[in-house]
Amino acid sequence: MVSFPAYLFIITLSISLRDIESYFEIPLLMVISAAFFLLEKTASHMENPFSDLPTDTAMTSICNTIEINLKQLLGEEKVPDVLTTDTFYIM
Repeated sequence: MVSFPAYLFIITLSISLRDIESYFEIPLLMVISAAFFLLEKTASHMENPFSDLPTDTAMTSICNTIEINLKQLLGEEKVPDVLTTDTFYIM
């Protein structure tokens, strides 16, 4: 959902570009507003890094790697396997 300031920015941008020829104003306004909306969409998608999405922080994988490293440093014989997945990538 795009916020009110985004719409306000687009409206003021269209008002400020009124001195430019209309055949150049409309594509310019579309490019600038599309970049602005895509940036806001990306920010809203990435604002919660701990949900279960492919772009999130791989906390389970990080914790598993730390556990494996600690058990290897302590010399324990029962070390868990490295996590693998078929649905998402693991960083």
